Amino acid sequence: MKKFNTGLISVELTILTPLIMLMLYIAVDFGRVMSEIIVTSSSASSAAGHGSIHSGEFDSPIDSAGMLAIAQKDAEGLSINENEVGAVSVTTERVCRCYDPNGGALVEPTTSACATNCSDQKEVYIQTTVTRNFNTLSGHEAMPNLMTLNSSARYRVE
Repeated sequence: MKKFNTGLISVELTILTPLIMLMLYIAVDFGRVMSEIIVTSSSASSAAGHGSIHSGEFDSPIDSAGMLAIAQKDAEGLSINENEVGAVSVTTERVCRCYDPNGGALVEPTTSACATNCSDQKEVYIQTTVTRNFNTLSGHEAMPNLMTLNSSARYRVE
């Protein structure tokens, strides 16, 4: 008995090729997003590290210009989107918290805690937030075209 399967493989390939191409397209776009997230996170960490070293004293001003330059240098390989000045935007702030060794859980550092007097030890941090707008490859309605990537880093100063 002969089987007539000569066209079956062509039909299967015709049906599966668009699905395989869509999966490949999504995988490439996902890889691009992950790469941009890694670079954005590295930029935030580099800027916060620079700020913690060069803004060591509590009364000294934060070296925002230096931190911005470090973050932009670290994000040098990222493409600059239309209507944007740089690849990343950087915000920096000094945050503090009062450390109580018998207090249990530590509270999240805030900018308002820097103005308070602590009975115990005051911990001072430089916090950097790096923001990046990322355009995906797709212009399809089901997939977002513009994504905002945020990454924060905090380094202790005192």
